Amino acid sequence: MSQKICTEFEFNELFNLYYEELCRIVLPVVKDVDVAQDVVQDVFVKMWVRRNEIEVNTTFKAYLYKAVVFRALDHLRKQKNAHKAVDELKFINPRSHNNVEAFVEEKELTDAINSGLDKMSENMRMIFQLSRFSGLKNREIAEQLDISIKTVESNMGKALKLMHEHLKPFLKTGANTIMFWLLYGYLK
Repeated sequence: MSQKICTEFEFNELFNLYYEELCRIVLPVVKDVDVAQDVVQDVFVKMWVRRNEIEVNTTFKAYLYKAVVFRALDHLRKQKNAHKAVDELKFINPRSHNNVEAFVEEKELTDAINSGLDKMSENMRMIFQLSRFSGLKNREIAEQLDISIKTVESNMGKALKLMHEHLKPFLKTGANTIMFWLLYGYLK
């Protein structure tokens, strides 16, 4: 049975019921209260604008949970994931970034990371990003997404294999640390 939001009253009820809870769910992912609020508000705005098109086949709560997590991961991906990986590289393996060759290598590495992320299914990308960019453990990811740990492990295995293929050329160029970081997690 699919559901739709028909009235402004129903929409306001959903907003009042879930807004704070959704912000708490998104906060560990984006690590900024203002960004978490923006992500949740953006999901609600898009839901209102597309209210006549959207058919919810689960509960509104499940739909909203999934929508805000996807939106938060999209935000991370667009705003800081590639930059964070490059920053980690600079911290782990400082090198001169004043020459053109280093800039080009950094750009190619960022493109390879984004290309690998683009090749993943939405669920696989979300699991990978929660693990590698948000630092969550498999159990925490499973709880947050309401899926089994085996599903998380399976998707992480596939994601790591895919990223390994996309980053293989960088093993020969001396960027081994990014491969290690993405495949084995944070070095903290």
